[in-house]
Amino acid sequence: MSRGKKVVQANPPFPPFSPTVQANPLFPPFSPTGSQSMILTITMHAHQLVQSDQCAVYLHEEGKGTLWSVTASTAKDVRIPSDKGIVGASVQGKCIIMVEDVTLDDRYLEAENLIVATGGIDDKPKTMLVVPLLVPREEGLQGKGGERCLGSIVMQNKREFDGEISAFNEEDAEVMETFAK
Repeated sequence: MSRGKKVVQANPPFPPFSPTVQANPLFPPFSPTGSQSMILTITMHAHQLVQSDQCAVYLHEEGKGTLWSVTASTAKDVRIPSDKGIVGASVQGKCIIMVEDVTLDDRYLEAENLIVATGGIDDKPKTMLVVPLLVPREEGLQGKGGERCLGSIVMQNKREFDGEISAFNEEDAEVMETFAK
């Protein structure tokens, strides 16, 4: 210990890892069920970060050429071609897409609608934010280096404090991009 300086720890260090500590049985490591639970947790909470009505994760099934929607709010099992729709454009281009009015975007597919039909005026999305889930591609696997797109996080209908629908902005995109990493 150095002379004249006293080190005070505000918080004690974490206890050393013990192999007797049990993992959470709801989220077993490296299991498909654990991955699906994690994705459903994302869809249940991520939309709160940017105040959107709905959120889904679309998983890229490269071998099938499809995007599979995973969402906690609907029981729909939605699969769309990975080269179609706004979500497909984001996955193929590995880019963030913000759409102010999906009714004016030729790429929009009705299958991308995450809004649960209630018979009201807001049964369809107006605005969308799509953020790709990118991971580094391993050398030698289907190409050299770069990034691989596992899918995307989709937000629909950003809500202002007064309840009105508004466009997603750069700050929303940055928040979701950070969340996607």
